[in-house]
Amino acid sequence: MRPIRLTMSAFGPYAGETVIDFDKLGENGIYLISGDTGAGKTTVFDAIVFALYGSASGENRSPSMFRSKYAKPETPTFVELVFKYADKVYKVRRNPDFLRKKLKGDGFTEQKSGCELTLPDGRVVSKKNEADSAILEIMGITRKQFLQIAMIAQGDFLKLLTASTEDRKTIFRHIFRTERFLKLQDKLKADYSKAKEQVEKAQSSMDQYIDGIKCAEENPLFIQIQKAKNNELPIIDVITALETLIKQDENSDKELNSEIKIIEKQLADVNSLLGKLEDYKKLSKELCVVGKAIKSKTDTFEQVKKLLESEKEKFKESEVLNSESAKIKAELPRYDELEMQNKKIEAIHQKLKYDEKSFADQNALLVGKTETLEKLKAEKLTLEKAGENKEKLTSEKNAAEEMMKNLEALKKSLKDYDSMLASLEEKQKIYLEAMNTAQQSLETYNEMNKSFLNEQAGILAQQLKENSPCPVCGSTVHPNVAQKSDSAPTESELKKAKQRSDKAQSDAANASNVCAVIKGKVETAKANIEIQLEKLVGNTDINSSKEKINSLIKEQLEIIKKLNLEIAAEEQNIKRKSKLETIIPKTENETEKLKNDISSLKTNIASCKASLEEISRQLANLKSSLCYADKSTAEKKILEIETKSESLKKSFENAQNSFSVCEKEIIELKAKEEQLKKQLESAEKIDEEEVKEEQNSLTEQKRLKGELRTALIARLSANHSAFGNIIKKKDEINTLEKNLVLVKSLCFTANGRISGKEKIMLETYIQMTFFDRIIARANTRFMIMSDGQYELKRRQSSGNLQASEGLSLDVIDHYNGSQRSVNTLSGGESFKASLSLALGLSDEIQASSGGIRLDTMFVDEGFGSLDDESLNQAMNALKGLTEGNRLVGIISHVNELKERIDRQIIVSKDKLGGSKVKIVT
Repeated sequence: MRPIRLTMSAFGPYAGETVIDFDKLGENGIYLISGDTGAGKTTVFDAIVFALYGSASGENRSPSMFRSKYAKPETPTFVELVFKYADKVYKVRRNPDFLRKKLKGDGFTEQKSGCELTLPDGRVVSKKNEADSAILEIMGITRKQFLQIAMIAQGDFLKLLTASTEDRKTIFRHIFRTERFLKLQDKLKADYSKAKEQVEKAQSSMDQYIDGIKCAEENPLFIQIQKAKNNELPIIDVITALETLIKQDENSDKELNSEIKIIEKQLADVNSLLGKLEDYKKLSKELCVVGKAIKSKTDTFEQVKKLLESEKEKFKESEVLNSESAKIKAELPRYDELEMQNKKIEAIHQKLKYDEKSFADQNALLVGKTETLEKLKAEKLTLEKAGENKEKLTSEKNAAEEMMKNLEALKKSLKDYDSMLASLEEKQKIYLEAMNTAQQSLETYNEMNKSFLNEQAGILAQQLKENSPCPVCGSTVHPNVAQKSDSAPTESELKKAKQRSDKAQSDAANASNVCAVIKGKVETAKANIEIQLEKLVGNTDINSSKEKINSLIKEQLEIIKKLNLEIAAEEQNIKRKSKLETIIPKTENETEKLKNDISSLKTNIASCKASLEEISRQLANLKSSLCYADKSTAEKKILEIETKSESLKKSFENAQNSFSVCEKEIIELKAKEEQLKKQLESAEKIDEEEVKEEQNSLTEQKRLKGELRTALIARLSANHSAFGNIIKKKDEINTLEKNLVLVKSLCFTANGRISGKEKIMLETYIQMTFFDRIIARANTRFMIMSDGQYELKRRQSSGNLQASEGLSLDVIDHYNGSQRSVNTLSGGESFKASLSLALGLSDEIQASSGGIRLDTMFVDEGFGSLDDESLNQAMNALKGLTEGNRLVGIISHVNELKERIDRQIIVSKDKLGGSKVKIVT
């Protein structure tokens, strides 16, 4: 972009219409903008920025402050810029809000801000928003970028040169958009904190398991276990100690068990002795009983002998009965066959009945399963697209929520705008009152001044004489002499009226400035609201927008509510579809199994019916060949015969047994009596009291050992559980710690926290690349300006690994081979270094902005600190900027520059108020 012609009207210190023809300065080279301090040198650049972007170059000057205080009421405030870009000529005219004199009647009215852009083909864009967008598209850069590369502003040189790493980070973050790397650093910090928390949580569980380890205080491992519980022992040592403790306890358990068995054996021996003692007592009693029994049995023997002889005669009848019984018994197996066949028939009947019922039940179940399967498949078909709309619905919901947020913000902006508007109306009333007062005071003063002057003429006229020359005009003829007025004001009264008029004018101007400031805020707010209204509501008047905004908010609430329901339904369909994908195959398997079962049942039923027919035929043949109806009847007859025979036999046998038993008992009793006598004679003599005392001692020992073993088993159980949990948690901690090491490495690398290395963060590292390129570009000028003495260099090491560095700047002094901080440079050297760095930054921003090139640059002040040689060097470096078609304007009041630079824009203050411009080529 190269300006061709700039027109400023009632703008800043320029009261009237001021035109600067940049074409007179040529298309390249250096020119000087010089003049008195405060005359308006920087305002030239402000006007260019305002014409292009609608605001000043500095943040402390708003458009509402552009109205010149020296301008006449009827003079409009505007800036018109004709410029060339890519060999095409454009014209933009822009005005801020200001109060102008009414075209009809008295007083003032507000002139709204406006913008008009004339394109190379003659088309005119008159809407402010459209013109702003068009200029942005033409220039290819924003106002902020334009200021960074087109204007090296007064006082900003040293800031970039001496800035700390942190300050440069902030500057470069906005210029080169490196914030995404800062976000990555923060994300890695969060991931590291989460991984660390997981490890600490797992370690806390591990500590609980270790606290659960049981160890007796007298055990040598007790100290190690306590260290483990106090986190003073590595986990591998904890596991080793716990394994040793478990093995010790297991060995102790075996020893205790062995000791208990020995005691039990000893106790068994003692109990055996006590048993022998009891046996001796029993033998003595038994010998007495046996003697009495022998006497009684001898009497019984004689009676039994007589009974035996009587029963022997009766027993001969039983042989006949036994022959009859044997004949019936021979047929019994055939009765078993009969019963077996009957049972078969009954079993087949039962099975047939069961299979027929099962067949009916399975058929009914198959019908139900088939219907259910069809329904499930139909339902699944309706859910085939389940979930496809969820993402879309979620996106719509997010958009609706964002819309809600923007509408609420717009609603608040409208409320704030109404408050500002009310404040403006109040201040405008105050201004109109002040203006009326000022006009009345001025009219009063003018009338009094006229009367006062007339009075002076009357006093002078009284001294005129005919034929004598007038001291004013020299005439000797006085045809119309002025008359003295009786009501003329005194000079003192006139001065007071002048003071009142001046104060009223000042009050009106102050009120006007207050209105202008508030009006600027109102218009800015209104412009922003109109942009948001256009974006959110559509083509809507600001005054009637509240109801529409409320309606849209209500509408968005309904949309969000509806979308929430639809998303919930979609999620339910997804779950149901997933469930159906499991249920349907299962139901299909169940249906197929039912079909197989029904087929088997059909085969079983046919088989049962055939078997039933064959067995019934066999049963009929068997019944016709038997004497009795069934086995039970035959067995009753056998039982009757055998009972009678058995009774006879039993009576004989009983008598025989009684005889034998009685005889045997007498023999046994006598033998036993003899044996008891011998046992008593050979029995061991035992001390009962001593044996019982030993029994009690062994019993107590067994109890104590048992208690020890119970406690030992409980400890073993607890330690086995702790051991298993520790091993499991150790593997988990190892996995988490591996992840922590990885995340920590990434986090510490990205955030410059690697031990033993410089604290350079990822964002700083990226910015260092840009900074190196800026320094390389800067050194092409700095080497020229310093006559090869100085070269800027990014500091490679801070010397303090705890400091966050990477963007610190040093200077190499090639005269003595030293490298030191840029803060050690003198005032003039600092200016040259700062200017070089600023020019390097400007070049880099242009290069990183898609090759945007501005054909005009401005450098504002800073040359006053340079000596003649340094000034020559700085001029040579700046001349390098003018290669091709670039024009560089230096804004300065340094006299030496006036002598060195022929082409000049000279700004001077006018004694009558305001400033004026003169071009010298």
